[in-house]
Amino acid sequence: MSESLTYIKHIFDGGTCKNLAEIFEIKHYTPDFTFGPHSHENIEMNYVHTGKCYLKIDGKVIPFKKGDCMILYPNIHHFFFTTKERAVLVQLEFKLGIFPQMAPVLELEKNLLFLYQLLTNSQQVIKISNNDEINRVIQKAVKELNEKKRNYRIITRLYFAELFILISRELDKKLKFTGLKINPKAEALLQHIQNNYYQNIDLEQFALKMGVSSRHLRKLFKLNFGISPVSYLLEFRINKALELLNDPKLNVKEVAFETGFTTPQYFSKKFREITGMSPRKYKKSLFRKI
Repeated sequence: MSESLTYIKHIFDGGTCKNLAEIFEIKHYTPDFTFGPHSHENIEMNYVHTGKCYLKIDGKVIPFKKGDCMILYPNIHHFFFTTKERAVLVQLEFKLGIFPQMAPVLELEKNLLFLYQLLTNSQQVIKISNNDEINRVIQKAVKELNEKKRNYRIITRLYFAELFILISRELDKKLKFTGLKINPKAEALLQHIQNNYYQNIDLEQFALKMGVSSRHLRKLFKLNFGISPVSYLLEFRINKALELLNDPKLNVKEVAFETGFTTPQYFSKKFREITGMSPRKYKKSLFRKI
């Protein structure tokens, strides 16, 4: 039997913890709710059923919206809050101690990456968007734990095994995607965007320099990176803005122009679309006393 199958088998064995889960509930959060900062030994999985919410970790705010799944690793110092919108979360928290003690072997890194990261403390948080399978299993596990029907402990451990596999697949996809051989023209455009995001990007001119049509270059970029050049540029600018907003010396208007936006109003509109809050609100959340 391979090490990976052995680990899956261990999920059905008893560990040092009696409780299968510490928290298993549907939680409603009011607007402007805050909690933390705090940390715990639990593995925390939250499916955002409704609304928007935010995690603050190491000074960075991570937005979550309906359909997102947030997975927090144990002992990570974090702060949770909502803004104007309420949020409904399906919450599942459990300790690794519900399983027998396991060692992080190399085969595990290849086949069950999520469990390997848990055992090696090599990650803080995962954000997974629009994965209906993972969200559905979290909800089913919470339902079983609440209803406690006959053999609920067995079926809940089945759901834990399924979650470990599904989350590992999601992590594998990201690793494989970054490991693909990239088309040189698509990579050149990627570098051009990253080096010149703060100014106007003329795709037609750049395609001409590459000796291809802009339509073909857009197609190559999407094929290699899974996103259009325009969408990537916008996300790259917003990510740079998130970094710059950490600087108390820079105001929102200055950040807008430094990241290539033509007006502060357009910057605020796009920032809100991607993060779920205005740049001012985000900046305020960074420097709120917690």
